[in-house]
Amino acid sequence: MFGDKDIPQTKLDSSNEALSKEGGSSSSFKVNQSDIHVMPEKFRMVEKAAGRSHSWLVIIVILVIGAVLVGGAIFAYQSLFNKNENQNTLATVNENENINALVNANQNANKNTNVLQNVNGNLNANAPKNYNLNIFENINSANVNANVNLNLNTNTLVPVSNDSDNDGLTDLEEALFKTQPLIKDSDNDSYLDSQELKSGYNPNGSGRIETTESVSTYTSAELNYSVLYPSSWVSSPDPNNKNGEMFTSDTAEFVEVTVYDNPSSLSARNWYISQSPNVDTSRITTVTNWDNSLTDGVKAIDGLNVYYSYDNKIYLISYNINIQQETNYKSAFEMMYKSLKIISPLLSNLNANLNTNINSNTVNLNVNF
Repeated sequence: MFGDKDIPQTKLDSSNEALSKEGGSSSSFKVNQSDIHVMPEKFRMVEKAAGRSHSWLVIIVILVIGAVLVGGAIFAYQSLFNKNENQNTLATVNENENINALVNANQNANKNTNVLQNVNGNLNANAPKNYNLNIFENINSANVNANVNLNLNTNTLVPVSNDSDNDGLTDLEEALFKTQPLIKDSDNDSYLDSQELKSGYNPNGSGRIETTESVSTYTSAELNYSVLYPSSWVSSPDPNNKNGEMFTSDTAEFVEVTVYDNPSSLSARNWYISQSPNVDTSRITTVTNWDNSLTDGVKAIDGLNVYYSYDNKIYLISYNINIQQETNYKSAFEMMYKSLKIISPLLSNLNANLNTNINSNTVNLNVNF
């Protein structure tokens, strides 16, 4: 396969020389050129190529390892970055949820407020307690019409307090007029106690009610009227209305007489309807006083206001239960509005002059004495 020409002579000589140095005899072992075969030079390039291929393999392995390391680093970085993004996303979602919760809370609060407003509106329209309190607090010349309208629009009748003997007088009225709380006819004259009182008679004896110690008479010379009221009640001018007089009981309930100008000379019924245009007119009842001097009178459907029309004036008698939940003096109120009567200006002036003269004489007597 290989020829002699393929082995250089210099290489053979060097081989024989090496054997001689080691103590071997060149004659006993001499390398003949014909006995040695070496790879031709052209095939030695394969070994070089193989060596170079191993170098490239190492480089590729290094590159692969580097790529893996770089990829791992990138993956780790992206993982951390994505984790932060996820955390931020979750935080944003939570923040939005909290904001929505606050918005819903505000919406619910607004709804509750509206409900409370509607409830208050209903109470002002129908509840006896608010109705009375409004009258008590807002009595003045500027708000008279508003108060009257509030009274007239009240359709709920206020309940009456306890009446142990069912004679029409409450237990408090029995004490007020000194009648028997457990006997329907205290004076045994075949008339119920309340019937006698409302007709102007003494329920616990003979004679008219004004002759007893249970009632007193109030007279307004300026407004030309007089009215009976329980003696234990306190009479005082309305501080907010110069034409109003208040008669207050121990329970803070009071009856007030107020006089209004009526330049159009409206009847009591038409005045009442003008103040409350939506009133059920079929429920309006007519009233007169005891001496029939006031025949043009009506009672409001709430039963707590009575109107008389007389000589371009309107006389309003109103019963205010104030903070009470029941009416304790319904019969006393009826006695008062039926006892109201008009006093002529001449008689009023005469009474005023008599009072003045009496006071003057009293002063003179005191001085002379």
